Amino acid sequence: MPGVTPEDCVAESREIIGRWRSQSAALVLSWPKFENDTDVDSSPLLPADMPMLGPARIFPSRERLAFEAARLESVPDAAALPLTSTRVPGGARVLELQSQCAFRAFAELRLAAEPLEEPVAGIDRRHRGIVLHRALETVWSALRTQAALASLDGVQRARRVAEAVDAALAAVAPAGTGARLLALERDWQRRAIGNLLDLELTRPPFSVIETERALSLAIGGLELNLRVDRVDRVGEDRIVIDYKTGKVRNSAWRGARMDARSFRCMPSCIPSGPPALHSPASRPRVRNMSA
Repeated sequence: MPGVTPEDCVAESREIIGRWRSQSAALVLSWPKFENDTDVDSSPLLPADMPMLGPARIFPSRERLAFEAARLESVPDAAALPLTSTRVPGGARVLELQSQCAFRAFAELRLAAEPLEEPVAGIDRRHRGIVLHRALETVWSALRTQAALASLDGVQRARRVAEAVDAALAAVAPAGTGARLLALERDWQRRAIGNLLDLELTRPPFSVIETERALSLAIGGLELNLRVDRVDRVGEDRIVIDYKTGKVRNSAWRGARMDARSFRCMPSCIPSGPPALHSPASRPRVRNMSA
C-alpha cells in the first residue's frame, strides 16, 4: 500500500511543501511556540533555505489608543467646602470615621461620597434595625420592669411581642414588600426579640428609665445627635443598653483606641437628660445586646 511507510510520508510532505512554494509568491509557515507548557521545535521538513521572520508587529487596540490620547487636567483645590452647619448627621459616626481615616470622614460626611445602595431580597438591614428598635420600645414602654416581664407566661409574652412587631412592620416596611417577605421578616423579628427577652430574665433585677431617648453632644465644635436605645437602673447603677441586629465584635470595645465611639459618647451626654437620669449620680455603664 502506498504512503504507509515513514519514508513515503516524509516524501509526500516534502512534495506538498514544494507545491505550496511553487504556487505562491510568499509562503509563510508557522508552528506553536509552546504546547501544554512544553517548548515546541519546528518541523524538520521545513526547507533549510527558508529565512526566519522577525517578531510580529503588534498594533495597539482602540481602547489603548483612546487612553493614550487622553489628557489629564490639573485643578488646584486647596480649600475645602465651607462648613455650613456645626450639626453633623450620622451621630457619632464622624468620630469613628475620623479615627479610622480622616479622608474617609471628609469624603463621606462633607462631600457625600457614598456608594449607591444595592438591591437586596427582602427587608434591608437598616429597616430591620428600625423595626427591632420600635418593637422593643413598644414592649418596654409597657412593661417598665424585669418583674413585669417575669410575670408573663410564654403565651402572653409571645402575644405582646407579636403585636409590637406587627405595628413596627406596618409603619416601617417599604411599600411594595411582598406578603411572603413580610412573613419571613415577622418570624425573624419575633424570634430575635423573644431571645432578647429570655436574656433579660437572666440579668439582675432592673427597671427601665427611658427608651429611645434623643441626646445631643458638643465635641470639637461639632454638634452630634445621639440616640440611646434604653437606660436601665440596676440597684444604684445605670446601664445603657444598645441593641444590635448583626454580628458584634467585642474588640471594638477594647484597647486604647476603642472603635465603637458612640458607646464612649453615650455616658458623657446622659447627665444632660431629665432628672430621672441624674440620680444616682454614678456614671452609667454601657451594655450591648445582640439579636
